[in-house]
Amino acid sequence: AWCKRMQSEVPTPFKPGEGRRIVEAALGGEEGFKAAIVHWDDEPLGAASIGVVHRATLRDGRDVAIKVQMPGIENKFRTDLLTIKRFCTMAMPQHVSALTEIEKQFESEFDYELEA
Repeated sequence: AWCKRMQSEVPTPFKPGEGRRIVEAALGGEEGFKAAIVHWDDEPLGAASIGVVHRATLRDGRDVAIKVQMPGIENKFRTDLLTIKRFCTMAMPQHVSALTEIEKQFESEFDYELEA
């Protein structure tokens, strides 16, 4: 229970309203947002390593959880991983293949459309 609570309460770099603005942009602006979503909870349900989850109600009445990826997180992850791989190439070459495998595993983590 403690771990779940800590994961849900993790601080995020999202500013208030940023999740909504990102979803609005993905839906073509405020009109697209209002055409699809009748209720949006600005307080995230929880946070994960690369995003947050918001409650919403769709126009057809379904309650949903919408995952919103942190802006620029994929680039940050790839840059960090590249730095680590370069270090390991020089200092710990035995770990490069494992890092390459981790990189492959994360390919789908950033594709929320594929996940849906």
